[in-house]
Amino acid sequence: MEHRLSRRVDCDIELLIVKKGIPAAFGRVSNISRHGMFIATDYQQAGVWQPLDIELLSVCNGSRRLRMVVTRKTADGLGVELEQESSDQAEILALLVTNAYVDAHPQVARHGKSLFE
Repeated sequence: MEHRLSRRVDCDIELLIVKKGIPAAFGRVSNISRHGMFIATDYQQAGVWQPLDIELLSVCNGSRRLRMVVTRKTADGLGVELEQESSDQAEILALLVTNAYVDAHPQVARHGKSLFE
């Protein structure tokens, strides 16, 4: 049984994987939590515990970049977590989780700001 720090929420967010400052591959966030995400991608050149920058492409007012570390690799993609939980990066993940949850549960009212719209 897998143990997680926080609940995962399904979502579909386009992103760019950046390795050592160079765009390396596209992917999609398939689920997200307050601490990390699973990226559906065919990119397999990242190793476990390797840091990557993840640039979220489908957010309003441009893109958002997160510094993540690979914690799991599968044939379907990469599991990543925040490398260091800065308040800015943690806030971005929290907003993404909230938006993904509200999108999946339209009966829940949206309160506060949103990265999307």
